Amino acid sequence: MTTSRVSRLAPWVASTAAYVALTLVFTWPLAARMSSSLPHDLGDPLLVTWILWWNAHVTPLTEAWWNAPFFWPTHGVTAFAEHLLGISLLATPLQWLGAGPVTAYNAAFLLTFPLSAIGAHALALRLTRRHDAAFIAGLIYGFNPYRTSQLSHLQVIWSFWMPFGLMALHAYRDDRRVRWLVLFAVMVLGQSLGNLYFLMFFPVLIATWAVWSFDVRRESGRLLQIGVALALALAPVAPILLAYRRLHAGYGLARGLGEMRVFSADLLSLTWAAPEVALWSFRSSGANSERQLFFGLTALVVAALALIADARRVPRGPAPWPRVRAVAAATAVGFAALTLLTAAIGPWRIAIGGWTIATLGAPFKPLSIAILGAVVVLLDGRHVVAFVRERSTFIFYAAAAVGLFVLCMGPDPAVLGARVFYWGPWRWMTALPGFNGVRVPARFAMLVTLCLSAAAALGFVALVSRLPKPRVRLAAALVVAGILADSWIHGLAIVPIPDRLAVEERLPGNAPILELPLGEPLPDLAAMYRAMYHGHPVVNGWSGYFPVHYDLLRFVFKTPRKEAVAALAGLGTALTVVVDTRTPEGAEWATLVALHGGGTEIGGEAGRRVFSLPAPHVQLDDFSARRLPMQAVTTNTTPVDLRQLIDDDPATGWLSPTPQRGDEAITIDLGDVRRVEGVTLGLGRFFDGFPRALAIDTSADGVDWKPRPTLSPLTVMIGAARLRPREVPMPFRLDGVPARYIRLRQLGQDPLALWAFAELAVYGN
Repeated sequence: MTTSRVSRLAPWVASTAAYVALTLVFTWPLAARMSSSLPHDLGDPLLVTWILWWNAHVTPLTEAWWNAPFFWPTHGVTAFAEHLLGISLLATPLQWLGAGPVTAYNAAFLLTFPLSAIGAHALALRLTRRHDAAFIAGLIYGFNPYRTSQLSHLQVIWSFWMPFGLMALHAYRDDRRVRWLVLFAVMVLGQSLGNLYFLMFFPVLIATWAVWSFDVRRESGRLLQIGVALALALAPVAPILLAYRRLHAGYGLARGLGEMRVFSADLLSLTWAAPEVALWSFRSSGANSERQLFFGLTALVVAALALIADARRVPRGPAPWPRVRAVAAATAVGFAALTLLTAAIGPWRIAIGGWTIATLGAPFKPLSIAILGAVVVLLDGRHVVAFVRERSTFIFYAAAAVGLFVLCMGPDPAVLGARVFYWGPWRWMTALPGFNGVRVPARFAMLVTLCLSAAAALGFVALVSRLPKPRVRLAAALVVAGILADSWIHGLAIVPIPDRLAVEERLPGNAPILELPLGEPLPDLAAMYRAMYHGHPVVNGWSGYFPVHYDLLRFVFKTPRKEAVAALAGLGTALTVVVDTRTPEGAEWATLVALHGGGTEIGGEAGRRVFSLPAPHVQLDDFSARRLPMQAVTTNTTPVDLRQLIDDDPATGWLSPTPQRGDEAITIDLGDVRRVEGVTLGLGRFFDGFPRALAIDTSADGVDWKPRPTLSPLTVMIGAARLRPREVPMPFRLDGVPARYIRLRQLGQDPLALWAFAELAVYGN
């Protein structure tokens, strides 16, 4: 090997060794417990371990793969979480070579740190041609405090493809070689397969970079080539996305603005760090991890100092469009005054002669206009105009970091929980395909970190460009020390994996297993973990979405009661029930299963009792008789809009005015005596409003009422949700009884839930 090649490789070897050493130190003693423990917690890490195991043992994208054996008997549950096929590119071969699923997870987890650092190092080296600056970028991106807040989300920190992709784009811009576009496409595909969030988020940064870096009029051909490369990279992912879309639509799965708000950043998130970050743990606050977006003080200071230095070199002179600037400034000042007025006196209204002239109810509305005015003033400044004309790479990454953080703030940007903007840029993003299903806007922060690492590297070079070498080395050492101080981890939890149960692994056949207690993440995920070894489908499950029948089971099994055990008949099959009796609640569940489950105790181990429950004799009806017209529907509480009960819309229906008290009644008038086969209550979107107890009476004249035997509404509800999760039509058989009137009486009590349903139907002749 030539001396020049050794000199070129030496910085890479040294940097990589440093990144690997830091990884081991930051995560110790995980490397010594690769097969027996998981980092941080047993929530998402255990779910991801299961997904990686499933990908290694079933051929991806086949029907069997989509029908993962948890949340039994729901089909297509692989689409309830991320598929993680990109991470399986590493985890699957490891498992085929004999590594256990936990070892494979930990190997992928550890590699994210040095690989991310090397990716940022490669990008910064392309931008600066200096290894000292590149090493700074590698430390920022590979070991950032934000990354620490996401340690339980392997798919989020599996983000090393993006810097390599940007590096390839810069190389293509410099020398126009097609090989760089090929590398770019491979990186985009790899990142898209590893994380569905970055599948959508990364193209936003790519498109912004392309518009900034090329003259749209003169270089449209090169922009087209980048677009084609991006499209080809995403094409293999399209069938997966279409399958997700089909399955989600079939189950009515969607994300609402409420969820997005919960997992959006606050402006103060910039100061909130994960509790494991040693220097800044006092800023861990009570926020969820998705709001801990502290990126490190050193990186921000370096970028800010470079920005100030860059701004000072811009020649003095007037703003390009002084009138626009003046109008924007006046608008900002005027609406800022309205904001203060509304905050001081509350909502106000001005009316003349009964005509409303002006009204204002919330301070954030005028504040939004004031902010927009201030942004126009900033964009019209001579500094911004000069930066745009230069197409400065440093300015791009600095500005992109700011813009992407604004997207982190979600649909309603806020400061300390107080809304400050009427319609955040994130809402514009939801018009794009797929973005209306994104739960966590704050995960744009990983792209913020990437942009910040590039901006800090470029800024460092600009700040030290005129210093002698000894001072440059000193400056680099100080910056590296600052980054390490910002990022240093202490107290990372290394958590033992759940225990396996030999009694489950010895069970014959393929009967599904239900573990009690259920409904909480750790027990349910432990049940999924054990399923990797016993091979039976499990009723338990935990994921990004929950099937309706399991959401209802979680409610029914909140506290031990015999009605919950009886509701298991709604699953429609024989079950093996494993009860953890090591807690008083578990012991009570075991007693209830033994007394009311109708099964046999077949064994036990390590504080668990195992029961075999026979297939139930309950059969839910899909009435073959025709649907009868209802002349009227009345209640003893609030009026009913009959049209909403027959419109086949699961989002419209009837709700009681108060939580269930036990005295609500609904009466159906068929207009004439008919032979009634049954009645169906369709819960639709109101599945948590099911009747806690239900009685059904019929009458031919509205005076003489006869009670009719019915199944437990809990059993019927579980079965209906299992079979038809979008509509959840609860069927109650009436066996052809002659009746004109049918009365449904809700006899249960719930301090919070209303009685509610979306559809009402009567079947007969």
